[in-house]
Amino acid sequence: MQKDYRKYSDNLIVSGTAVMFFGIWSMIKEIMMLLLGQSRYFDYIPAKDDPAYFETAASAYVVFALMVILTVLARIYVGMNARWIGAGKRCHKRFLALSIFMLILNVGSVIEMLISGGYSTYYSGLDAVATALLDITAVYCMADMLWAVHKINEIRRYKGRA
Repeated sequence: MQKDYRKYSDNLIVSGTAVMFFGIWSMIKEIMMLLLGQSRYFDYIPAKDDPAYFETAASAYVVFALMVILTVLARIYVGMNARWIGAGKRCHKRFLALSIFMLILNVGSVIEMLISGGYSTYYSGLDAVATALLDITAVYCMADMLWAVHKINEIRRYKGRA
């Protein structure tokens, strides 16, 4: 029992760290795509000679920045909570709800990109393969983290009854 508890605790610390790093990686990737002109967020901005260009572009940049910041903060929150649970702290329902929500979004995103061919549309060659593998790895880390939280809570409940 103690061996399993230690295994899942260590797993939570590793998975939590991975979730945080994937959040930071997603921020770096989106900023690089924006700087290289490959970001799909700005496809709907009108031409520069359009009178609504400035307002639309400013709004798009603000929304883009907020999305990137909120994504990174959510992943850091989830990763830090996973690490705290691995270190022996209590599990909060907010953390679980956000983790499950993020896992559902990640799985949906990967499935949509695979079905629609989005990886080949937005990325070329090895970039598409690398991005797909990174996204699938991020989904695996999140699922593994949630499984470890479940097992740790199960062990704690069992210890409480014994």
